[in-house]
Amino acid sequence: MEINPGRDRLAYVDDVRSFVIFLVVMIHASVTYSGIGGWYVIVNRTESLDALSTVVFSLFNSFNQAWFMGILFFFGGNFAAEGLKRKGFARFIKDRLLRLGLPLLAYMFVINPLMLYYVTFPGKLQVEGGFLDLYIGLYLGEGMVWSATGPLWFAETLLAFSLILALVMWLRQGLRGKTPDASPSRSIPSVSTLLLIAFAVALVAFAIRIVAPIGHEWMNLMLGFFSAYIALFALGVIGANGGWFSRLTSGLNVRWLWVVFLFGLPCWFVIVIAGGVLSGNLSSFYGGATWQSAAYCLWESFVAIGMSVGLTALFANRRKAPGGLSAFFSRNSFSVYVFHPVFLIGLTRLFGGWAVAPLAKAAIVGTLAFTATVTFAELVIRRVPLVRKYF
Repeated sequence: MEINPGRDRLAYVDDVRSFVIFLVVMIHASVTYSGIGGWYVIVNRTESLDALSTVVFSLFNSFNQAWFMGILFFFGGNFAAEGLKRKGFARFIKDRLLRLGLPLLAYMFVINPLMLYYVTFPGKLQVEGGFLDLYIGLYLGEGMVWSATGPLWFAETLLAFSLILALVMWLRQGLRGKTPDASPSRSIPSVSTLLLIAFAVALVAFAIRIVAPIGHEWMNLMLGFFSAYIALFALGVIGANGGWFSRLTSGLNVRWLWVVFLFGLPCWFVIVIAGGVLSGNLSSFYGGATWQSAAYCLWESFVAIGMSVGLTALFANRRKAPGGLSAFFSRNSFSVYVFHPVFLIGLTRLFGGWAVAPLAKAAIVGTLAFTATVTFAELVIRRVPLVRKYF
């Protein structure tokens, strides 16, 4: 994810990113009201849902989880490679540390503890002591801060990937402040190459999930999903250096999107039903040496590649040029990503006594949270010079 996009960026990529960040808010709302996944506040547990709600929430969460963060790493790899070529090693490192590191530290040391104390668990924490006492003694003293990245785990990971990229290029080409040379290629990855990448991603994910199944976290990092993140970041880097990123993500490659929906979604139902979800067999999908985990990893990696290429191509193929609304969401998308937990959790608490079906409540509260956050970003964050530079 790039912050404060420049003029040389691909506008359609920014539009996809804005759409994905809207989905981030909606998925966190979905987790809140379904219990499928992890989030600060869970209102409904999965076992309390009716069958229709369980299926809809499960499909929405698992389908989007398969690709929506991976596509951001795909874009991040492309722009990281371009930034490194343009800025050189030293300037690139400084830029990444500031633009990704500062928001990460701000969330960990300021936004998250304030949100926990005053919005998320006020009834519990405020009776245990004052904010400063708990902040120093519990949050910092017991090391809670180091796993308190929240959604900014993405900034942390993208920063790490970017620094590794810079180090590899420096070692490979002896940069020491020079600009790396591009190695243009006329050919883009073929369908068989992308399918082979998807298979390799699935194989690595399956191996990781034997020891670190879905749900297992290390410092707020879900390692079971990282094979796709690494592969897509690398694909973005290679696409930038090879000169074919824009060609891969436009034109006829929109067909990947239709294949995902026409073939991938039916496969999801086949896998989960055959795997025993209806009888409550969920753990076998999360990891371990099971055929369910292997099949789910394969489905997930196919969706990650297909959506990353196909959805971006769909936006790239639009005939109408992006306008003011596109620019509005683009300039505020990172702020929404950072600050949406505050508004989503606050609205969850506000509507706590509202008796309505979980599906409807997730849709309404999620939409309101997105609207409130993007409004806050435009009217507050964009008005503070130093803050808007990094958010």
